Amino acid sequence: MSHSAAPLGPVTTQGAHTWVQYLPDGAVSIDVEDSMLVLHASQKLQERFEMLLDKRKAGTLSPEEQREYAAIGDLDTALSWLNRLIRSAPPR
Repeated sequence: MSHSAAPLGPVTTQGAHTWVQYLPDGAVSIDVEDSMLVLHASQKLQERFEMLLDKRKAGTLSPEEQREYAAIGDLDTALSWLNRLIRSAPPR
């Protein structure tokens, strides 16, 4: 994703269900790099984010699109946090 993520703080479940409803099926892809799982936003979701970003810059996002844009940003933050956890886990 091409936006600046805020520093990752504690992840809580409060309100977690609200942003998930704005994400399509297949929003996350999983790859294996150096024998580790790596979670990514899918190509389709990245393309949607770029389209919403362009509309945001133009000031033309609808309220629904604003929620979708925020949800994709939240997903990106969550994936970054999960990937960091995976990388810091001791090898098995």
